[in-house]
Amino acid sequence: MTAFRSILAMMTLLTLLGAPANAFAHSKLLSESPAADSRVESTLTELRLQFSEGLEIAFTRITITGPVKVETGAPALDPTDDALLIVPILKPMGAGRCTVTWRVVSKDGHASEGTYSFSTK
Repeated sequence: MTAFRSILAMMTLLTLLGAPANAFAHSKLLSESPAADSRVESTLTELRLQFSEGLEIAFTRITITGPVKVETGAPALDPTDDALLIVPILKPMGAGRCTVTWRVVSKDGHASEGTYSFSTK
């Protein structure tokens, strides 16, 4: 029984120490375009969000609120980078402060969310 406990303790320790770091991680927003706190033209045609991990597009939710209703197309992943989310903006946004709210699920099944703002002129 002592050998069994020793093996079980060793397996538990190895699992905790040897688990890949990203197994417990959530996808993080690495960069955004337009950038947080930037000022851009109201004729912006797309939003680009670069994440730290590949995303499951079916579970992605993006909203942009601004001085007028912001109409967006369906979010899509860049064909060469499944961690780069592209959101088409269908009409001019009007001048003022815009807030992007995002919720994504990474390929490993972890959800993460956040917000950031920029201004349009």
